[in-house]
Amino acid sequence: MKTPTTYAQTVALFGNPAKSDGTLNKQWERDNIVSMKIPAGYPMFYLGTKVRTIRIHKLLAPDLQQIFTEIWDATRIIVKQERGYGYSTAWYDNRTREKLHDLGLDQFSGSYNFRPVRGGTQLSSHAFGIAIDIDAVHNPQGTKGRMPAFVVDIFERHGWQWGGRWRRIDPQHMQFRKE
Repeated sequence: MKTPTTYAQTVALFGNPAKSDGTLNKQWERDNIVSMKIPAGYPMFYLGTKVRTIRIHKLLAPDLQQIFTEIWDATRIIVKQERGYGYSTAWYDNRTREKLHDLGLDQFSGSYNFRPVRGGTQLSSHAFGIAIDIDAVHNPQGTKGRMPAFVVDIFERHGWQWGGRWRRIDPQHMQFRKE
């Protein structure tokens, strides 16, 4: 799937979540937004509460699951490089979860949300269900944040864009639309 670069391309690919009066098209939401299961073993929390699913556009759910699997795998490699080899699978699973937590990669900060862009009237990529925010506490808008480069690389290889590269920097934000 080619990453859209304009608002019109985004609407053409994902449909229009808004009715003509600008309110949410509930039928579009029912038809397009799914609750994607987070890959088994990957810890995810929202304000301390365990998150089991993420609401996302149905076209991107398989891709986002793959991205989380790749983040898990890359984090596991980091753990092995830092801690050594020869431990049990369970030991590596636990250390990988600890490392994900240390990096803030288990902190879900939002996905599908029908709303306009901050300070504007055009719909946000969140309104299409094509964006996710990770670890907003340590990656607040307007700062460099601390999003690991390997995570940015994984998302970008899948056609997503990182808000940390924008003029109005937003390092917690990943979206499947280039601006």
